[in-house]
Amino acid sequence: MTRLRLGLSTLCLFLIASIANAGDKPSIYTLMVGINHYGKPVDPAYGASDLNGPKSDIDLFKELLTGTYEMPNDTDHVRILLDQQATHANIAAAFKEQLVEKAKKDPNSVFVFYFSGHGSLAFDDNGDEGDGYDETLVAYDSRSAGGSDIRDDEIETWINELKTYSQNIVLVIDACHSGTISKAPGLIARRAPIDDRQKPAGAILNATKQTKRGALDGSEKAVSIISGSMAEEVSNEDVIETKDGRRYHGLMTYGLVQSLQHDPTLTYRQAVAASDQFVHKRAPSQHPQAEGDIERVIFGGIGERQTPYIPVSQVQKDWISVAAGESQGIQVGALLAVYSPTAKKLEGETDKIAEAVVIESGISSSKATFINAPSQPVSTNAKVRIISPYSSGQKLKVALEAPTGQYGLDATTAQSIRERIKNSALVTIVGNPRTATMFVGSACLAKGLPTSTPGCSPSIFVSTADQIKALHDFSTPIKPLETATAAVTGALESFARQENLRSLTNNTSPLKVGFTFIAVDVQIANGRGVIAGQTPVTDVNVVPVKIDDNFQFQVANNSEQDFYYSVIALGSSGSVSIVTDAPSGEKVLAGKTVYTKPVLQAGAPYGLESYVLLVTTSPTNLTFLSQPGARDAGPGALARMVDDLANPNIRDAKRQTALDLNSWVTARVDLNIHP
Repeated sequence: MTRLRLGLSTLCLFLIASIANAGDKPSIYTLMVGINHYGKPVDPAYGASDLNGPKSDIDLFKELLTGTYEMPNDTDHVRILLDQQATHANIAAAFKEQLVEKAKKDPNSVFVFYFSGHGSLAFDDNGDEGDGYDETLVAYDSRSAGGSDIRDDEIETWINELKTYSQNIVLVIDACHSGTISKAPGLIARRAPIDDRQKPAGAILNATKQTKRGALDGSEKAVSIISGSMAEEVSNEDVIETKDGRRYHGLMTYGLVQSLQHDPTLTYRQAVAASDQFVHKRAPSQHPQAEGDIERVIFGGIGERQTPYIPVSQVQKDWISVAAGESQGIQVGALLAVYSPTAKKLEGETDKIAEAVVIESGISSSKATFINAPSQPVSTNAKVRIISPYSSGQKLKVALEAPTGQYGLDATTAQSIRERIKNSALVTIVGNPRTATMFVGSACLAKGLPTSTPGCSPSIFVSTADQIKALHDFSTPIKPLETATAAVTGALESFARQENLRSLTNNTSPLKVGFTFIAVDVQIANGRGVIAGQTPVTDVNVVPVKIDDNFQFQVANNSEQDFYYSVIALGSSGSVSIVTDAPSGEKVLAGKTVYTKPVLQAGAPYGLESYVLLVTTSPTNLTFLSQPGARDAGPGALARMVDDLANPNIRDAKRQTALDLNSWVTARVDLNIHP
């Protein structure tokens, strides 16, 4: 029997869904568990620290279900367990009463289990875990005398019983476990110490944790998952400026809810991409992911809805204010399409009356100036959609010490880096490390982590602010200083360039494309590599790939017109390159599917690697991306926009021109390169 795996170290926010009868509007029943305060531990070494955000998360998620998805707000449909109510036994009993028993009576409804609190690990006690430990949820009394965590094996049993009566199951778990990696002071990780009170004889906990694939094969193919982060990453909570004031929330919960309130018809893949815009700005080391049937629309039985749009709140001669901001991933530099009040599809060029670029972005509102004069007057009844939330005009904020005040540079090295970066269009140095996204530090390193090994020689390294580890495994000796400074600047600009290109999207395009990762089995015959097998991976958007694994991509033209495609590789080393052969894109006829060439092989260093598919209806030469700083981006507004993302130091701010939204679209696949 296929096993449904609950991986809380990688599955910090976890959704399992199989929604039947997509044309009908099903009822929703939910059990919500939120734990801010934990019971007294039997041993302080295993204690779960108190959290700030779970109760606020429950309020927010409940508002999403009762408001956006119209779940009745009554005790029949909603059951909530908070703090001391949320014991291990009470959660198990409530799952059966609120979900299983009601599924027996109404199997076509949707059954939702939401958990916000700590996640952790426990040594595997039945030998079914290849990595040596189970993932767990930490109940209120889990670490008290006689208590225990809720293991993934137990949750699997609950799900299997529920599946006996209904296939419409949703689990949302905002919790996580991580090791002892240092973190930014403002962020709080939802983790508890590893529970080894019942360590089996001979058990060994591996030093690293990797996602295991294959759990969603066969009968579990209908399952869809949204994860808060990848393996070894932390899921965080933080104080957020919301429309109701300052509140603690889990970053993924907040980003997900805001994205779905803005557009309740997103697929799981799209929801991850939308919420990632919010999460990644605050915690660059936290990468949400989706698994399972990720092309399914979330709560697919909710019924037909009008194409979602952003309201216009104010109109002036040259600019507009819109009711969306950083919560929806909009940054300064984002591109917006303005459609007529009578527009229905809000797609491409049809009924588009203007384009605008964001010049100010707040929590829930933004100000944007028109790129060209609108084709007809814009009113507050106009409908706005985000073309691309990218921000080429907003520099990467970098500090010269960690947010913890550690790993500072000596004065000479710090001044040399300031001088080198002061004219960069991609990076800026900030004085307060708590406001920085990245930092440059000096330390002895072991496997990319600072160490106190006696007698070692410190190196300069670059790290994200939320988890202290050498980015892209990059480090450089402090001397000679000029060489070190140049290397650090290059590493920072590579990261900024990658982040800009990773966020390139056209959310309004009518072009329909498929972009699928293909695992390739290469056999050597007569001294030559021969493709012996090709396996599509369609159940994840962050694909676990080992060093030296072979792969390619499948590109499907599901549109009614021919197009050209290029694949932009954003390597785990920080590189940017074009991996397809034709300089101006490979042509694909309407309705046809092709495989990218050549076959690629995963290489070091470990970490996130992204491949961005750029599809255009006419040839667009992007070879300049492999040569940062090249001045000739080729003709056309799209080529100039991509050039602005990769090389803003050569951008003329006045040359921004309107884009043909019918003519291009993007897709993205992320790889997690691991040993």
